[in-house]
Amino acid sequence: MSKTLKQLKKEISIMEKEDDSSAILNLCNEVINEYPNESYGYLKKINTITDNYNKYLSNNELSELKNLYEKLYKCSKKVDKIKIKEDYINYLEDCKEVESLIKIKKDITSAYLLKKIYADIILNINNEINLSKRYNVSGKRITNGYDFIKGIFYVICFIYNIFNINYLLFITAPFGLFGLILIYSFINMNFIKKESIFNSKISFKKKANVIDDKIKELKGEISKKDALIKSLVTSKHNNMLKIPNGFTNNIKDIIDDNEEDIAIKIKDSLSSNNIAGFTYLIDSETNLKVDDVLDIINKEKIDSEKNKIGNKSELLLIKELKKYNYIVSIVLIVIGILSFIVVIKNSSELYMTGFIVSLIMGVLSASIYNINTGKHKTLTDTFSDNLLATIFNTTLVYDLIYLNNMGNLKISYGFIQMPIIFTIILMGYVSLVSILKYRNLINKLRK
Repeated sequence: MSKTLKQLKKEISIMEKEDDSSAILNLCNEVINEYPNESYGYLKKINTITDNYNKYLSNNELSELKNLYEKLYKCSKKVDKIKIKEDYINYLEDCKEVESLIKIKKDITSAYLLKKIYADIILNINNEINLSKRYNVSGKRITNGYDFIKGIFYVICFIYNIFNINYLLFITAPFGLFGLILIYSFINMNFIKKESIFNSKISFKKKANVIDDKIKELKGEISKKDALIKSLVTSKHNNMLKIPNGFTNNIKDIIDDNEEDIAIKIKDSLSSNNIAGFTYLIDSETNLKVDDVLDIINKEKIDSEKNKIGNKSELLLIKELKKYNYIVSIVLIVIGILSFIVVIKNSSELYMTGFIVSLIMGVLSASIYNINTGKHKTLTDTFSDNLLATIFNTTLVYDLIYLNNMGNLKISYGFIQMPIIFTIILMGYVSLVSILKYRNLINKLRK
């Protein structure tokens, strides 16, 4: 047996007190089905859907509202039609303001994304220049001061081992030879063949000038995007003043000034080769087309190949440093300090002099790590590369000193236990140094 209109109104009233919008909508549908010529069902459903015209609806959702409005208007009394029409038209205008706000937000995000892409292109070009500086015209890598210091260290270890011969000679001998090659290469390139290096620099400078205009053009585009962003942000804030306060609760994600964060998220998805995520974010968060963005990037890759300024090249997609990188570094430093205290208090197996000297060597080794010639595609690459070299050098010094003074070094102690101890103690410091060098490299390449 069907319910009377009075009964349905009463049930709706009860549901309103319980704030059960789903139940209200079901009851409204029942009213509309049973009493299609009554305005109550349509009006109550419209008010519920729009929260009394205080809730923003997208264009897709407005199609249902339009249908309800037309039926409401048709069956309403003449005296009520004026207010119904006025409320509906005002609401549509308010929704249009939100649509305009969404477009502006997407424009701001698009500008931020293109700005960051241009900045990354400059970074890649400067990295190619930086990389090319490490090679002469014949393709041989130019040995620098870091290599010279590294060479001296390995030669010293070898000489020390010669005067205190033990089985570590199998390690120090090849590295000693490698050190001699580094020292010879440094002296040969920077002093004996200084003129040829000078000629290489002249040749390099001429080739570098070819892409100078490209960098200026990209910096000009970045300046334009900065000006556009400033203008759009002003438009956004002016637009927000036209939107009813009642809309605020369900458009928080639109009003938030998080466009730059969204742009970073989009760029990170591309850097991580997450094409599906990249495509989705481009379509939903910007006014750009995926193909157009990829064309910009691919075009610059082609131009880079055409204007290659050295006979060595690499694709660099450096990732931005995140807050958690700093947090992880702090945690590792705390672990290192606590581990050092524990090791010192339980130092029965340690040769303390060798331990302290080795730690000093480890700190120096991490500090002079050359990120330009090392890995720097990601912070993790830099950290792992720096840590590996640091622990090797630290352990080698400790084992040499320990063998010389204690006379016996177990493989498990010298090549497993001590490297683990040094890793736990030094990984925080290495992490901090790696972050500083990585951030400095990014800043330098983006100038």
